[in-house]
Amino acid sequence: ERAWEQLYRAVGQWDLNSAQVALDQLAASGNSCVSTFADRFSESLDQQGSEGFRDINPIKRALNQEDGCRLEMTEYDFSP
Repeated sequence: ERAWEQLYRAVGQWDLNSAQVALDQLAASGNSCVSTFADRFSESLDQQGSEGFRDINPIKRALNQEDGCRLEMTEYDFSP
C-alpha cells in the first residue's frame, strides 16, 4: 500500500527517481497484475523519461481489460 502511495505522489510530481523506487517495490508483489503493471510502467519511464508518466492510466486500463485485473484508476490531467 505504501508503494502505491509513493508512486502516486511521484507521478503527481513527475519525479522519476521516486517513481522507479516505488515501481521496484510493486514489481516484487505476489500479485501478477501489480507486478506486470510495475514492469510495463517502469519500461515506459525508462524509454520515454518524464513523458512516460502519461502512460500510467493507459497501462492500467489495458491490464484491467485484457487480463481481468482490478487496478485502481487515478485521474491525472496529463494522462487519458
